[in-house]
Amino acid sequence: MVIVLGVNLAACLIALGKGGWNAPLLMVIQSTAWNLTVGQAITILIGMAPMLAVIFATATMLLSQVIGNSAGVMAVQVGIFFIGLFGIPKSFGIISQLWSIRPTYCLNYGAFSEYRLFNFCGRFINVFQAAGILYPIMIAGMIPITYISYQRMQVKSR
Repeated sequence: MVIVLGVNLAACLIALGKGGWNAPLLMVIQSTAWNLTVGQAITILIGMAPMLAVIFATATMLLSQVIGNSAGVMAVQVGIFFIGLFGIPKSFGIISQLWSIRPTYCLNYGAFSEYRLFNFCGRFINVFQAAGILYPIMIAGMIPITYISYQRMQVKSR
């Protein structure tokens, strides 16, 4: 993971140069309304990557415990990946908004063009703030469930 993040960071430094990090994000992504620099946007994406890797890992472990077949786990993951290639039009409202929080979308530069806000406890938050709240909750929920099911499998197999 560190190697992948380091290579991505080096590629961004090579492509943008030292001064390109302070350029407004609007120069790179014209449809964004965020007041960020390119460096801040890259830092957000690189910061989200480890959390998303943990989500994918815990989801894979949970699926393998539930399904019990490695081919089935791979089929579910590939199916979700292919479904994620298609977008849901913004006219579908809340379904489209919930679709924008999926992990694969948060690593896409298109997430910076997402201007719709989520109402959370009386405050309005954007896609990355919603992901920063939702993903650790998902991780904290999936790890104990996976651990308990793994322990039950170990007891049954003895």
